[in-house]
Amino acid sequence: MLMLSFLDQSQDELIIHLIASSFPILIGWILRVLLVGRKHFLPFI
Repeated sequence: MLMLSFLDQSQDELIIHLIASSFPILIGWILRVLLVGRKHFLPFI
């Protein structure tokens, strides 16, 4: 979806595509915090 937002000529749905493409990482981060506790977002830090 993120790539589609940059290929769209009208750019009218840019914010919608950016928010929708960030949902999977946000949901995964929330689940990780609930199950494991606070950890660094990047695993190599």
